[in-house]
Amino acid sequence: MLGEVAYATLLVRDTAACRAVYGGQLGLAEIESGRDGDDGEVCVFAIGPSALVLRANPAAPMAPSPPAGSADIAP
Repeated sequence: MLGEVAYATLLVRDTAACRAVYGGQLGLAEIESGRDGDDGEVCVFAIGPSALVLRANPAAPMAPSPPAGSADIAP
């Protein structure tokens, strides 16, 4: 059985937009940001004892459009 997750990584196209959502709108605390060994942008948010890692990747898949009638929290 899975006990605890240390971190989860999401590949994102636009780190600035994602930082605005996860930090600004959802209120997660950003605990680290900068460049990784491949010179890509990375930012890390705390989620309880775990971390959410956002890693810039211009080839990351596009998110599907939200279903009709659903609210979009991104600006």
